[in-house]
Amino acid sequence: MKDITVMFVPKDKIYPANGLMHYDTRIMEIREDLSKFEICSLLVHEFGHLDDLEDKEGFIHKELESISMSIFYPIIGTIIIAFKSLTPDRLKYYWERFKKKQ
Repeated sequence: MKDITVMFVPKDKIYPANGLMHYDTRIMEIREDLSKFEICSLLVHEFGHLDDLEDKEGFIHKELESISMSIFYPIIGTIIIAFKSLTPDRLKYYWERFKKKQ
């Protein structure tokens, strides 16, 4: 497996995302303004996306699979992220990603 570089970036660089995995460059970006609980959950979640290019499942299945991997690392971080994901900006972001990847 190739190395992955984790970069902590300002919120405005990847907003409304909390974290992104760039498969081509093997760089993971995580927002630096998040709590340690959120960061820990996001790291596990984004690492869960490493096999996305090889999988044939749809967008929703891939997200649920990655969420299930991060739910206990620690669960409080996953809960915080889930509540923060209910904002209009985040819901629009998810909808646009869903439409693009289907």
